[in-house]
Amino acid sequence: MAPLNYINYLNVAASCIIAMHTLDIDLGPEFDFFDKFNMRDFFRTFEEGSFTPSEPFFLFFSIIAMFLMIFAVVQVLPAYRSSPMVQEGVQYWYFAGTVVQLFANRLADEADDSFVRRFFSTLFYGLVVGSLWKILDNQARAKTVSDNSAEEFWLLRFPFSLQAAWVTAITIMSANVLFIGEEEGFTFSSFMHGLVVFVSLIVYAGLSVKLLLFNNDSPNYTIPAVFSFFAFGIAINSGNEEGTWASLAFLGLMSLISFGSAAGTAFLIYKNEYKNSASNDAVHPLSENSYQGDEMAATNSKGSETTMV
Repeated sequence: MAPLNYINYLNVAASCIIAMHTLDIDLGPEFDFFDKFNMRDFFRTFEEGSFTPSEPFFLFFSIIAMFLMIFAVVQVLPAYRSSPMVQEGVQYWYFAGTVVQLFANRLADEADDSFVRRFFSTLFYGLVVGSLWKILDNQARAKTVSDNSAEEFWLLRFPFSLQAAWVTAITIMSANVLFIGEEEGFTFSSFMHGLVVFVSLIVYAGLSVKLLLFNNDSPNYTIPAVFSFFAFGIAINSGNEEGTWASLAFLGLMSLISFGSAAGTAFLIYKNEYKNSASNDAVHPLSENSYQGDEMAATNSKGSETTMV
């Protein structure tokens, strides 16, 4: 039995930080930096942004936190503590990203509404996104030396796809409040805000298309599904605005991204996971522990290429 090492301990520490930051745990005034992160206040920080979903959609982080807690427990068990998905995939990136996210959240939750605060909050969120996508890339490369089981996917990989999608969406939200001002008419701020909105639309749509269709025969379904969920929330929130041509066009585009990502994800899951698995079962019955699929297993790999997630 392999002993626990610093990576396992860092993963537990990162999950403890998330628990202290998101759950109602009173640690006393000396630990006020870890006090419960109020999602209602968090929503109000970004509510003026174009890419902010309706308030109930922020409760999605509770689901992510639950999966991360499960990961923290599972990865110290003898069967998983030395898994390549943990040792070569997660490494220290989960802990580093969690610490940076803690500072980003505090900046976003501050009463000061200055551009500098918003800028550094967005910058820190961007660093967290980088750490999470690094984990996904590492885990994709580690698939060549792992058992690629269903348990491995759901317990060791799935939580980080959820977290990567969430923090990417939060980063986009944060970027979209950088240049919001009170001035009317065409100004530098309005131009920059429009540019950020345009780039954000490309990121939402482009990442979904890339991960579903151009991910080296191993599509990632989790991130486009989360993007679809958030885009739907954004569309609902934007539908409450005044019916200008710009707001109606934005509502249409977000609805298209939402339903397009959802339909594409559902179709490819049916085609690649269910239909192919049924065909393989008819020719080669599965053993008890076998798990078919692309993103979720890659047991029938078509090549040695590694993929993002």
